[in-house]
Amino acid sequence: MQSKGTEMDRRTFVKAALAAGAGLALSTSLDDLVWGSYSPDGDLADRPLVDLAKLIQNGEISSQKLAEVYLKRIQAVDGPNGLNAYITVAGDKALDEAGRYDKLARNRQFKGPLHGVPIAVKDNLDT
Repeated sequence: MQSKGTEMDRRTFVKAALAAGAGLALSTSLDDLVWGSYSPDGDLADRPLVDLAKLIQNGEISSQKLAEVYLKRIQAVDGPNGLNAYITVAGDKALDEAGRYDKLARNRQFKGPLHGVPIAVKDNLDT
């Protein structure tokens, strides 16, 4: 971004405004699909990662159950008629790894603050 002190040039301003407008349009057109809604009693897939990690650490939910929740969410909103966000979903591998993390959690051997919380790896990374 080219700027003079706190000023922004016209081209940068227009790019930023268009990006903000596109983001706003996307958020309103795909509101429930993109943002979901958070409530303490709501769907686990909508809960913050920190809350999910606490549930796992307290033994209130297993990593395997949480992986199943996310895999169901992917099935519900992905695909050619949905978000089409995933090229590869390694569901069986995710469930196997979740089982391994559940065994460690039962023995109170947590690997970090987000132990057992499923993640998605963006397809532009070499895996």
